[in-house]
Amino acid sequence: MTLRERKRARTREALVSAAVDLFERNGYEKTTVADIAAAAEIGTRTFFSYFASKEELLFPSSDARVRATVDAIASRRPDEGPAEVLVRALAEAAATDDDLTGPMAALRIKLMREVPTVLGRGLQIQLDAQREIGRHLAAAYPDELDEVSGAALAGALIGAVSTALVVLFDDPSGVPSPSAVRSAVRRATSLALRPWSRPQPFATSSLSDAMVVTAPDGSVVRPLAAVRGAGSFAHFSLGAGEVSRAVVHATVHEIWYVVAGEGEMWRSSSSSPAGIVALRPGVCLTIPVGTAFQFRAGAVGLEVVAVTMPPWPEEADGEARPASGPWEPSV
Repeated sequence: MTLRERKRARTREALVSAAVDLFERNGYEKTTVADIAAAAEIGTRTFFSYFASKEELLFPSSDARVRATVDAIASRRPDEGPAEVLVRALAEAAATDDDLTGPMAALRIKLMREVPTVLGRGLQIQLDAQREIGRHLAAAYPDELDEVSGAALAGALIGAVSTALVVLFDDPSGVPSPSAVRSAVRRATSLALRPWSRPQPFATSSLSDAMVVTAPDGSVVRPLAAVRGAGSFAHFSLGAGEVSRAVVHATVHEIWYVVAGEGEMWRSSSSSPAGIVALRPGVCLTIPVGTAFQFRAGAVGLEVVAVTMPPWPEEADGEARPASGPWEPSV
C-alpha cells in the first residue's frame, strides 16, 4: 500500500469512527455530514470523496466483502462447491474484519429499525451483493447453477447472516461478544447452505504420513482429517519443558484429549473464571470459541489429539489472536 493509500485509509477510518460516536451521542437525524467531517478534521467537500452520503458510513465494508467473495469464487479449489466457497469466504472475512461483529454492526441494525433511509440503503446493498455474487457463482459453476439459482444461493448466505445478526443484537440480555457472533453466524450460514453442499468422499490418513506444520501457539501440528463444514482432527505436541504462546480463537471451538506425556493448560474467558488444569493421558477438555488459552509440557513432553469445529480455516490469518497468559512462552 502506498503512502497516499495509507493516508486515505486512515481518513476513511477516522470518518467512520467519528460518525459512530456522533450517531450514538447525538442521534442519527441530528448529526450532519458537516459535523462528521469536522470531527474527523476534514472539509465537508472532502467527505464526499470518501462516502456518497451519511447512510454509506454505516456500511463501510460492504463493497470489500463482496470483492472478497468474488475473489474466493475465482480462486476456488477443484473440490469446493458453491456452498463451500461461500462459507470459506465468510469465515475469512469474519476473522479479519469486525464490521459484522462489533459496535458498528449493533449500531447499524438499531438504525435500520429506526431510520427508513438507512433501512432502504441496507436493503439495496444486500440486493446488489446478491446479484453480483450470484452472477459470479453462475459463471464459475455453469453445470450446477444458472443466474437465478446463483442469486438464490447468494441470497441464502446474505439472509442467514442478516437474520442471525438481527437476532443476536436484539437480545435483551446484552450485547454478544465478537467471538459469539462469529460462531453463531457461521452456524447459521452452514445450516442455510447445507442443501447446496456437495457430498464428501471418505478420507483416511495416518500420523506417520501427516504433514507437519507449526500452530499459531507454537506447537507442532499434524493435521489428520476433516469433514467440510463440520470439523477437523489433528495431533498436537510440545517438546519437554516447552511453553506455548497464549492465543484466543476467533471462530472455532476445540476439544482436546491427552494421549501421552504431561503438562498444564490455562484457560480464561468472559464466561468462565481463569484456571489451570493438569494434563495427563486420558484427560479431555474443551476450548470454546473466545477462550484465551496457553499450555506447557512437563519433563517428558506432551501429545494431544483435538477436534476443531468448524474446521480450521484455510486462510487462517486472524483466527488465532495473541493473548496474555500466565507463563513466558518458549516456542
